[in-house]
Amino acid sequence: MPKLTIDGREVTVPEGSSVLHAARALGVAIPSLCQRDGFEPSTSCMACVVKIGSSPTLRPSCATIVTEGMEVSSELPEVRKARRASLELLLSDHAGDCVAPCQLADERHADLPRFLRQVAEGDLGGAAATLTTAGIDLDDLDGLQVHRAEKACRRGRNDEAVALDRLIRYVAAHRDHPADAAGAPPEYRAWSVRLGRMTEAEQAALLAGARPGAAVPPADAARGYTPDEARAEALRCLHCDCHAAHSCKLRDACEEYDVPTARLRSQRPAWAIDRSHPDILHEPGKCIRCGLCLQAAERAGERFGITFAGRGFDMSVQTPFGVPLAQAVAAAAADCADVCPTAALSRRDANRSGESNAP
Repeated sequence: MPKLTIDGREVTVPEGSSVLHAARALGVAIPSLCQRDGFEPSTSCMACVVKIGSSPTLRPSCATIVTEGMEVSSELPEVRKARRASLELLLSDHAGDCVAPCQLADERHADLPRFLRQVAEGDLGGAAATLTTAGIDLDDLDGLQVHRAEKACRRGRNDEAVALDRLIRYVAAHRDHPADAAGAPPEYRAWSVRLGRMTEAEQAALLAGARPGAAVPPADAARGYTPDEARAEALRCLHCDCHAAHSCKLRDACEEYDVPTARLRSQRPAWAIDRSHPDILHEPGKCIRCGLCLQAAERAGERFGITFAGRGFDMSVQTPFGVPLAQAVAAAAADCADVCPTAALSRRDANRSGESNAP
């Protein structure tokens, strides 16, 4: 078995191991977006580059096979600078919000989209935990202020914002047990890509995924919402937050390397979503062209599968011959979503608050 050094530390690994795997064996953290164990490396993200010996050329650690006596440097300034540049380029072509506008605007940054999903599902204990984790006292709502979050709600640009104040008061009055801290959302992360103002076409695509119509008024204003009314109002949420908000490899790496969210972006790509598949969602603007979903579809023996089309920044994942997504990945849909590093493909039933895509 070959022995090498990484940042001056020796490690022995099995023949055929990559530098990335050797680094992991030592506990050396190297960002990697397009690599998954058991899949062929694509070297597309170039976020895992390292310096080998005195070579002037940096090499992707995911595809560089270890040799006896190899000397690897993973934390040199030139290495970190190159990784950061790669991440900036990936981010310049990214379309999507990490965090919904309502959560960004709320002074406590409460995970309001998660709260609304829990209300829609009838999970009032979970909804209460989401609020109390953010510091909202459900036993004392006299000073409740959510007008900033309601004002930021994208739904309000079309008909009416989601009635967050009424729904919070409904949960406070009807929760059947104390808030469970174990069901609380992950800690709020400040680093976030912002989609910004959406075009009319983008807004229409977003609206298509939610319950239509203006805000649902309670039949009895004095008593507040009934369970059916609360569910109907919660289902009006557009769910602007990302399916992989707390598991996105691009966000993790950009946060670690302090990448500015829009330094290289002159005009963001268009946001779009394909909801035609019964099991997965496709948001092409989040794709980093890693090719993992292509490999997953091929492994599953899909008749059509998915492929790359175009070149450079115009390259995108598409189905061949215009075949519908549901037909192209009938058996491999879940596998394609699970290997996606950014939620460009995501399961419809994924927990959108942290447990979405499997590692």
